[in-house]
Amino acid sequence: MRINSVLRFVRCFNLRLGWRISRPVLQGRLRRSALVCAALLMAAPALPAFAQKFPSRPITLVCPFAPGGSADIMARLIGQKLGDALGVPVVVENKPGAGSAVGSSFVAKAKPDGHTLILLTGAYTAQAALAKTPLFDPLRDISMVSMVTSYPFILSVTPDAPYRTLNDLIVRAKANPGKLN
Repeated sequence: MRINSVLRFVRCFNLRLGWRISRPVLQGRLRRSALVCAALLMAAPALPAFAQKFPSRPITLVCPFAPGGSADIMARLIGQKLGDALGVPVVVENKPGAGSAVGSSFVAKAKPDGHTLILLTGAYTAQAALAKTPLFDPLRDISMVSMVTSYPFILSVTPDAPYRTLNDLIVRAKANPGKLN
């Protein structure tokens, strides 16, 4: 019954466009389409079986600074709460050196499976901007996941400095390239 209504629609459509499709050809196409749809529907329940449980092993949280500092304390607090939430251990690993470049490089070269994380600070952006020959691409090799905290950056000068505002400092730096330290 359905094939007849489909045939009527196709015949009407074919007459307008000048195409000719015979009943056996159309039945073959419909049969093939139905088989493909059935195969896809039968395979659909198996798709979740291909997904792996995350996390499948302990997570490493790299702190690119020495133990005992504010970044290390923050990493250990985050690691504890993250481990409780995910149900797997979170190991905080300190990799200090080169203004966070050693730890950042370690994470950038790690397998990108989500089991190696890094706690970045404002030093990351400065290190990425100042490196003459970066060990990795800071925008491509490390993906930002979440902001944990924020803190202000403060510029301070001696009382006898010739500038009082950030704009004064920028004007002076542009007027004297390479001389301001």
